[in-house]
Amino acid sequence: MKKNVLKLIGVTIATAALFAGCGQSADANTQQTAAPQTIEAVTGTHDAGTSDAADDGSAEVTEKTTIVAVTHASPRPFTYYDDDNNLTGQNVELLNAVFEKLPEYDLKWEVSPDFPSIFAGIDADKYQIGVNNLSWNEERGEKYLFTAPMFKNELIVVANDSIELGDTVSYEDLAGKTYIGSPTMAYTIWTEQYNESSDKDIIVEYNESDLALQLNQVADQKDYFLIIDAPMYYGFYQPEFGYDLQTATLTNVGGDDFYSYFVVGKGNEKLVEDINRALLEITEDGTATKISEKYLGGDYAPTADEIKNNTK
Repeated sequence: MKKNVLKLIGVTIATAALFAGCGQSADANTQQTAAPQTIEAVTGTHDAGTSDAADDGSAEVTEKTTIVAVTHASPRPFTYYDDDNNLTGQNVELLNAVFEKLPEYDLKWEVSPDFPSIFAGIDADKYQIGVNNLSWNEERGEKYLFTAPMFKNELIVVANDSIELGDTVSYEDLAGKTYIGSPTMAYTIWTEQYNESSDKDIIVEYNESDLALQLNQVADQKDYFLIIDAPMYYGFYQPEFGYDLQTATLTNVGGDDFYSYFVVGKGNEKLVEDINRALLEITEDGTATKISEKYLGGDYAPTADEIKNNTK
């Protein structure tokens, strides 16, 4: 790690602009486009090449419903801006592929300046779909609708070399060590829940910095670790920044729900049904796997059976 300090400093600054400052990029992008209209069914619009009148003389009008999806454009590789300032990522391309199967909808994208604004916008019906590699929990489940899963996660512990890790590790193995993470992350909540019932706590240090800065801290401080999605670390952070940190698969944590979902506002049950149907189609035809391999470096797409059976 030490010999790569200059590289890490330069790239970390860029990464901080991408992740911690992605709201700035979002604002700039938003300023280049017109503000979105109130979300409602768009009537009187015609598909290209559609005649205004059928053969029997009656008017033929194709109605589309405008759906606005919102993301914070972080973390990469799930949702982010590419080098040409285009919104992309596994979550983004997957939802675009879903709506290619749903011609009755017109999908629009917005970027939220911060993570909490995603849910605030859904609450206000400014947005219909939240897209940010979002996990399910009971509190969210009471307030929002969830689609079938669109990503099946694998969690790893990334640790300072002062911590001895095997191929797998449990929370019990990490007692007395310092976990670093955002207070809003599911992994932080699971760590807090472990502490409530444990004899020896894991020390929790709350940190809302972007993951590159958190990983730098883990590299530099004894007995520090964080929990991260395996495809996020192996598919982006490790090769991009050259981290030489210990890793191990985290077991026995967070129940059995290691999936991520598209989150939809209440009252949009038909939209959820349509998204689920299209998700199943692009899973069965291999599109979901291709998108996963493109962005995540492996196949993290749920199976057709998992899509059919794992609905919230």
